[in-house]
Amino acid sequence: MMKCESKLNPLADEFVPSQRRCLSAAAPEFFPPGHLRRPIASQPQRSRAQTWSSHAEKNAEKELKIKRTVYVGDIDPRVKGSCICGDTKSGLRYGFVEFENKDCAKAAMRLNCTRIGLYPVRVLPSRRTIAPRNLLPSHSGDDQEKIVRTVYCRYIDTMLSEKDLKQFFEIQCGEVSCIRLLGDQKSSTRYGFIEFAKEEFAVAAIKCTGMLLGNYRVKVVSSKAAIRPSQHSN
Repeated sequence: MMKCESKLNPLADEFVPSQRRCLSAAAPEFFPPGHLRRPIASQPQRSRAQTWSSHAEKNAEKELKIKRTVYVGDIDPRVKGSCICGDTKSGLRYGFVEFENKDCAKAAMRLNCTRIGLYPVRVLPSRRTIAPRNLLPSHSGDDQEKIVRTVYCRYIDTMLSEKDLKQFFEIQCGEVSCIRLLGDQKSSTRYGFIEFAKEEFAVAAIKCTGMLLGNYRVKVVSSKAAIRPSQHSN
């Protein structure tokens, strides 16, 4: 046995396994004289420490980005921007703005309740960073131009016709291009869309909110969509 051992190479790989986990639990460990045993258990600990450090750096960077970012709500659908979210047909939209530093973000919050377009926006601290996302499909140039000239009107008395509605808005605001009156005539009120010849006429129509039209006070807001050609009524 001693003769066999003397012929073995003490530096061979099988004598000093690089990782103990490659061997069975009962496998013996061989270390030649003068060879220091490597602390196998310490290697995973260093790896975990490096992982934790990497996570800590990423979290710190994320927190810094959040402090540089503000949330902007109640954005007029006509306002454009790459970081604006929400469907233009569903109502007011929202978005996020990231600044170079947190001081600029704090300064931006002073713009809370500032009117952009037709609505005052809400500017608040953000709870998240801006994540990459697909941009919403934009309207064509013609549709966008019609949208800014169109208003949405609610609480229209069912006794009124499209002709009555057109006469009312032309007297109060200006020339009407087309009207689409919708809703069930069996209910007390209906709703509709009014497209004007000019954008300033549509802005003036929004000021008609609260005016008595028939037996009800109407509510007029900017439209989120244009009237389709097949829906035109004059």
